[in-house]
Amino acid sequence: MKKILRIIVAFIAILIGIYSLFKITPTFNLAADFFIISFGFLALIWSFKAYRSLAQNSSLRSYSLLFVFALLAIFLNKLLTLLRSLNLFNNIITENSLMVIGYLLFALSAYKILMIGKEFGFAESANMIEEALKEKKKKRSK
Repeated sequence: MKKILRIIVAFIAILIGIYSLFKITPTFNLAADFFIISFGFLALIWSFKAYRSLAQNSSLRSYSLLFVFALLAIFLNKLLTLLRSLNLFNNIITENSLMVIGYLLFALSAYKILMIGKEFGFAESANMIEEALKEKKKKRSK
């Protein structure tokens, strides 16, 4: 019960925060930029914590590091976009470079996930689980 109450209170607090953010900022785009940056920062923190919690030299750890760098590049891109909209920064080349780097790192991360899947044979296990579930379903229907 306490856990549900905490979730409800946290959800209400987030809604109030979002409402306040959109009320104080002069334009919707500016509010959306602040919103995106705040959640991007949170994603960076959680991703880095996940990276640090994984075993040294593991394939999952190297994947998560690529993910952190990709997320960082996209986060910095959004931050520079916000600064440009506030007339504090005006270098589009840097913004586009960060976006290209971010997507390249995400592509490398996706490739790393593919290699992890092949390394651990997740597809084979998934097929075995699917077959077991079908057998169980057949037994229930009889």
